[in-house]
Amino acid sequence: IKDHERELSGLGTHLVEAIQAHSVSRPTTSTLKPSEARTKLRELEQDCHAALGEDPARLFSKRKLSQQWAAELEGAGTATVDSLRAVFDRMVNVVGATCTRTGNKSFIDRYGEFDLVIVDEVSKATPTELLIPCLLGRRVVLVGDHKQLGPTIMLDRRSRSEGTFEDALQEVRGGERSTINFDRLESNIRRNLFKELFELYEVAEPNRCTTLCLQYRMQSQIMAVVNSVYGNKLSLGHGSLQDELCAHSVTNVSWIRPDRAIYWIDTRGGDIECREEQLTRGKHNLGEAQVISERILPALLENSDEEIGVISFYRAQVQEIQSRIAQEDRLQNRIDVRSVDNFQGSERNTVVLSMVATRRPTEWLRTIERINVAISRAQRLLIVVGNPEVFMTIDDPEANQLYRTLYNNAVHVHYQELR
Repeated sequence: IKDHERELSGLGTHLVEAIQAHSVSRPTTSTLKPSEARTKLRELEQDCHAALGEDPARLFSKRKLSQQWAAELEGAGTATVDSLRAVFDRMVNVVGATCTRTGNKSFIDRYGEFDLVIVDEVSKATPTELLIPCLLGRRVVLVGDHKQLGPTIMLDRRSRSEGTFEDALQEVRGGERSTINFDRLESNIRRNLFKELFELYEVAEPNRCTTLCLQYRMQSQIMAVVNSVYGNKLSLGHGSLQDELCAHSVTNVSWIRPDRAIYWIDTRGGDIECREEQLTRGKHNLGEAQVISERILPALLENSDEEIGVISFYRAQVQEIQSRIAQEDRLQNRIDVRSVDNFQGSERNTVVLSMVATRRPTEWLRTIERINVAISRAQRLLIVVGNPEVFMTIDDPEANQLYRTLYNNAVHVHYQELR
């Protein structure tokens, strides 16, 4: 109604302009002949119709109706609002909701069954979460990427912080519920129903599944690394124009070149000790956090207008970087600091990835889905900060190859060169 009121608010101006265009140059005491008056009125009506884009009488009726509605709604009781909502629900044809919300009785009573259910980011849904909306649709379309991370578990409802199943498992094992069959629980949580369905239909009924291989958001050098996860099936949506459209805007930084999109900042040696430290929960690397907050971020902020994301495989490292940024007013704008797991589904023009590890990487850093998410968040510029030797010697063949591809496609810079 408010939008309609704004639409009608310009009526007066249009009418005045139309009337002025047909004003008669006569003394104020003179009168028009009846035939002249009818002609002038018809011309005025036609010009008003043209100026307003609709019949004036119809527009005034709309205005009167909208005013009546506004007056009734201002004093409406609960019953009136509920009845209007019921009318609205019958007319709406697109409804958005989370998977679990669709299982709520009030949601089912309100909307009932759908002709089509589309589940987005489906790889993040557990099997039970996925089944809830699917039961409400005559047809179902699942959209997602099973080569990225699976479900996340909410650890602390008060802080709304997200973590992984391992984090939740570690908490529960120390509590009263230690008799739970964790192996079975973990198997159920980790089950990727979307992957199972996709791989089944890909062989049995290939016409029921498809892969979207054109990507429009990332620079070709970044795509070349990510492509190794997808069997080199990805291609540039904008073709030869892609790199021009996805070029970073960083200038006047000696170690960043306009024609290169990936950089690996080597943290071995030098005057800052970059060493992995194990905490009660998670790991951090104070040296890496210092290099990022004191040398990389200031240079990026002062010499570009890029949106910047800072991500790490460990939440303890995220918290360390956040605390350092909070101490510097100049670093607080345009920077989003989160864990890799929590950054899935997001993207930034520039992404700084803190690797943390300086010892033999655990399974956490060998998970292809997690590595894929980490390196595919950047659209224009990816800056990896860490000890490359650790990741070049990793004993998992697939992870080793992906890290090597990343390193080989990057410009290598030692952190002492970041002046």
